[in-house]
Amino acid sequence: MCDVDDQNIDAGTHHSEEAKLVQQANILKHSGGLVVFSNLRTASVQVIHTNSQTIHLQVTEDTISYFLSCVYVRPHVVMKDAFQEDLQNFATSVNIPWVVIGDFNDLAFSHEKSGGAAFAVNRARKFIDRWDLCNLSDLGAFGSKFTWVRKINGRVVVRERLDRVLVNDLAREEFVEAKVLNLPRLHSDHHPILFNSTMMAPPPKENRPYRFQAA
Repeated sequence: MCDVDDQNIDAGTHHSEEAKLVQQANILKHSGGLVVFSNLRTASVQVIHTNSQTIHLQVTEDTISYFLSCVYVRPHVVMKDAFQEDLQNFATSVNIPWVVIGDFNDLAFSHEKSGGAAFAVNRARKFIDRWDLCNLSDLGAFGSKFTWVRKINGRVVVRERLDRVLVNDLAREEFVEAKVLNLPRLHSDHHPILFNSTMMAPPPKENRPYRFQAA
């Protein structure tokens, strides 16, 4: 779920009462879905295109207009290929800042994983190459090092960074103070991620979201 309001894009949290449902794309079968909310007092949101894994939007705030793609990529090779094809097709029409946020169900680097099966180098290389084809780069994040956990019998056995924010060069130029925060995980197995477009510096250490530790 994405909640778009003034200066913030929040993925994975509950929406406020002021937010308005913009678009929902159901994931195949019963594996969840995508839903976008927007606070229309501060942002105008136009739905450009949707499919089962992505909602492409154009967001206008004051004099700034940018593309926002909210994603949930299914953890299957065929679905990942379909997502990449859609993203590359969309990239050909991008001529303004572009922010891509959500759950990519992939890792880019070995330090983004703890526990479970061995890190797959070739798969990670393919993932990064796919960003490059769309002229996107990772903004990184503050807060929790990982954004997803797997538990067995109440014990955390795997931690991974599956959720992230990718941007094009125009977005880096437009949102020069932007920061991404991985927020504390509550009831879900994912940490919500927050894209703040105007944060001047990392928050003070005592005010940062805690870093998740395995029990």
